[in-house]
Amino acid sequence: MAEFSYLAGYFNSDISFPGLETSRPRLVTMYEMEFYFEEGFTNIDGEYYHIPPGTILSVSPGAVRYSRLPLRNYFIKVGPECEEFAAFIRSMPRFFASGMLDVARNAIEEILAGKAEGNLFRVNAGFNNIFAALEEERRRIRDPKHGARVEEAIYYMKANLQKPCTLSELARAVHLSPVYFHSLFKSATGETPLAYLTRLRIERAEVMLLTGDLSPAEIAEMCGFSSETYFSAVFKKSTGCTPRQYRLGKMKAYWNGNK
Repeated sequence: MAEFSYLAGYFNSDISFPGLETSRPRLVTMYEMEFYFEEGFTNIDGEYYHIPPGTILSVSPGAVRYSRLPLRNYFIKVGPECEEFAAFIRSMPRFFASGMLDVARNAIEEILAGKAEGNLFRVNAGFNNIFAALEEERRRIRDPKHGARVEEAIYYMKANLQKPCTLSELARAVHLSPVYFHSLFKSATGETPLAYLTRLRIERAEVMLLTGDLSPAEIAEMCGFSSETYFSAVFKKSTGCTPRQYRLGKMKAYWNGNK
């Protein structure tokens, strides 16, 4: 491995940002991985994430982020010139659950010791240990069974559209952590789990509005919406009209087309 720019260590916000409730927003300029052994909360490009212990976060240059404090984790940051590490970051989901926190801690200690000694071989050895562990994680994540988890989640959604359902409940149904499930599902479908679930509910509501005489309030309940008001607002945002307008408009179009 050639020489490259990097940072590595243990982050403690009580030292870096004493007395602050959040870190300052910053533009990410290096490839970053953070290893969370405690709960964390971070905002990336305007979206807020809850990070459970045991989660690894990967971020590429160009993102804007800040975190809620206090925050303590292990981290490594590598410049874009290190193509091997950059390729790992780009191939991994933003969040994933992992058992490699001990490996990361030991590797970071090796990196820091090598830096203090001016020993590039020792620094490289630390990064190679992380690369080896990440390669194992990448094989695990790309295992076909994880695609099956997404299909299983979609089946669960369709079978339970009438029930209130949180991200945690969906993740629990397919035996994954909420953060990792969210990342896996969005990567596979292009939508977040809750956005996908909402779309399924709207699609079912459209069918029910046109094939029966149930009221919007009854349809809202049967499609898992907490109230008719909320159902109407979500439906209008999705279709451009309220449920009543949708039913009336489709019926008028039908009768006009069959005169």
